[in-house]
Amino acid sequence: MRADGRYLTDVWTGEAVQFIERHAAGPFFLHVAYNAPHAPLQAPEEEIAPFAETGNFNWGVCCVYGMIRRMDEGVARILQALREKAIEENTIVLFTSDNGPQFGGGGRECTTRFNCGLNGAKGSVYEGGIRVPMVLRWPAGLPAGRLFGGMVHFCDWFPTLLAAAGARPPRDMTLDGIDVLPLLRGDDGQVETRRFWQWNHYTPLATCNAAMREGNWKLVRP
Repeated sequence: MRADGRYLTDVWTGEAVQFIERHAAGPFFLHVAYNAPHAPLQAPEEEIAPFAETGNFNWGVCCVYGMIRRMDEGVARILQALREKAIEENTIVLFTSDNGPQFGGGGRECTTRFNCGLNGAKGSVYEGGIRVPMVLRWPAGLPAGRLFGGMVHFCDWFPTLLAAAGARPPRDMTLDGIDVLPLLRGDDGQVETRRFWQWNHYTPLATCNAAMREGNWKLVRP
């Protein structure tokens, strides 16, 4: 598919809204994988301007924030589509990121910025690279405004969403994740605190950039 001049974030949003309109009458799964914020640093000028006008950030950071601003507008459109189809109450919406922010770059395109005081960024297994927030919205199934501080891994979402949908994985399938839905609802219980991470920068070296955590302790290698 050749570019037609539209901003790609808007393309993903438009396709998502159309998907909801086509499938609102029955159960559906929609995965909207925005590529923003990400290199190349490109955003509409009207999205960059509010951050540039503050004088607090260099151009690269302003552009990243502009990309996020446009993505936020897209998420609002998707939620509005659910509302217009009267299915928002019983639709589960998960919003998260696959990693921490990308730092680096030179001159005006440097993207190093605030990361909640966490060490590291995208590409590392320090907390700044792998610890990300997640917002979950399901009015008919979860209490509103609840903050859950337990450690949930990405692999937990598959069994959790299956449970929320009233489904089960195949009996012969071994899952790495656990169903955390009861905990999200406020029931007693504990999350799994022994977890492993490894990202080798595309080089087959298993001991590179690896981490293990158990409870409050974390081991990082190298």
